[in-house]
Amino acid sequence: MKRKIKINDKFTSDDILVALCQKFGNSTEIIDDVIDKKIFMTDKEKEYYLNEVHENYISFLSDDYPVILGGLDDPPVCLFYDGDLDVFQKDIHVYESVVNKADKIFIGIVNKGDEAEWCVATTDQEVLQPVVEEVFERNDNLEFKKYKQPQSAVLN
Repeated sequence: MKRKIKINDKFTSDDILVALCQKFGNSTEIIDDVIDKKIFMTDKEKEYYLNEVHENYISFLSDDYPVILGGLDDPPVCLFYDGDLDVFQKDIHVYESVVNKADKIFIGIVNKGDEAEWCVATTDQEVLQPVVEEVFERNDNLEFKKYKQPQSAVLN
């Protein structure tokens, strides 16, 4: 990962936006409204919402946010993902969730012959792993690259 903007000793800009998305919803319009109304969260609230996150995440303020997604009319404020985000520079498919049309699913697969690089990202962390499993099942002819998962930290 590249640079993360440190807001204070505890939280990066990604952390704060993910906490806001967890509390208010993962929509540019909603988060803009929250910021315009100067609605703030206490550190304790941020910790609570961040401790509820069990997936990798990134916000559109990060240098690592996929450029192609930033170009969407309404880019997701936060993404929960598994795999390698760089895959989206080579291949991306965008889907609406069948459960909630506001939730988006992004899938990229690049077959390198002996193994396939991949990334699955969603705007709702709860659907991420079921979607990853379905992608693997539907493409069982591919050998998917195994990525190391970063250690998740619980905030106190």
